[in-house]
Amino acid sequence: MDKFIIYKNNPRYNSNDVPRPSILFIKENVGNNLVGVEIGTFAGDNALSILKELNIKQLYLVDPYQTYENWESPSSRKFERNGPDIYFNIAKDRLKEFEGKFTFIKKMSNKAIEDIPDNIDFVYIDGNHFLNFVLEDIRLYMKKIRTGGVLSGHDYDQNGVFKAVNRCFKDIYNLKGDWWVVI
Repeated sequence: MDKFIIYKNNPRYNSNDVPRPSILFIKENVGNNLVGVEIGTFAGDNALSILKELNIKQLYLVDPYQTYENWESPSSRKFERNGPDIYFNIAKDRLKEFEGKFTFIKKMSNKAIEDIPDNIDFVYIDGNHFLNFVLEDIRLYMKKIRTGGVLSGHDYDQNGVFKAVNRCFKDIYNLKGDWWVVI
């Protein structure tokens, strides 16, 4: 994958902070009236931050709200224990003040790509963190982003994410959880 720009680490950032650094970068550098995608919405915490922080025209929230086979993570254990519909309902309730600015797409990200327009401003990847899933999300969604848009994600410190991002791009900085490139 070709050219990109890296935004260097902000040492004051804590990975639990919201808004996340890539969202602040988008706010400062990408523009207004934005169309974006979040892959992996779960209970809507980051989606809410995106909607509050950015001037959003439309945000596509991609999450199948189901567990993946052979997927072991804190989120998958919560899904199994509580049922995924609980988290979908939490996200819907959490985001209701921004109704009309977001669309839930309850599909796996490789199927949801068909519902995403071309020339969007940003994609935030925080779905399945296994290497092959992250590689596929990068490959599929990078094609949808306009020149000057941002491809970003979370959990850079997790093995699958780290390997996928570094396989696709050079000189990625550890941003205490966040990573991003300008397309």
